[in-house]
Amino acid sequence: ALRVDGPRWRGALPTASALARGAGAVRACLDGLVAEVGAAAAVMDPVREGRLDEVAVAVGGRGPGLTPAGDDLLAGLLLVARAAWGPDAVPRLADAAARSPTTEIAAAYLAWAARGQCLAPAHDVLAAVAREDADGTARAGRRLTAVGATSGAHLAAGLALGLRQLPRSASQTASAGADPVLRHRAGRSPG
Repeated sequence: ALRVDGPRWRGALPTASALARGAGAVRACLDGLVAEVGAAAAVMDPVREGRLDEVAVAVGGRGPGLTPAGDDLLAGLLLVARAAWGPDAVPRLADAAARSPTTEIAAAYLAWAARGQCLAPAHDVLAAVAREDADGTARAGRRLTAVGATSGAHLAAGLALGLRQLPRSASQTASAGADPVLRHRAGRSPG
């Protein structure tokens, strides 16, 4: 029988305010991570507006890898969104993750990212950003980009893109602004 001693690892997420401060301090590191994979210009507007469901449809299941490259990018975006938008955003992020037309393995990976759980090196990048530690962010980014053939690089690009482009709160997203109107038209109170 296999016996493993030691604590169960659960990645902690930095606070939204620490990530926002840190993203400015380590801007050059983040730009380098995005440039490394050439993130698609087609997803920039949906990312800036927090429409991750559209990003999931656009990139989900695309590219090489056991977890396709597009899903790795999306996982990074979901992880940052969960950290920035808080636990109340999990249902919305899980819905976005579920829209990715991908493999079962990648779907599970995305579902965990939407909950704020990912590979340890991804959490290390976020922790270094929150500390405003450019050298630590660069080191953690190198460790992350070394994961898999392309997965780590695309995950790192998703983290960096999310830190640089996602709205700082769920209330600033296009989806959040439209939701009360849709509920009202359906005959329900927006409150």
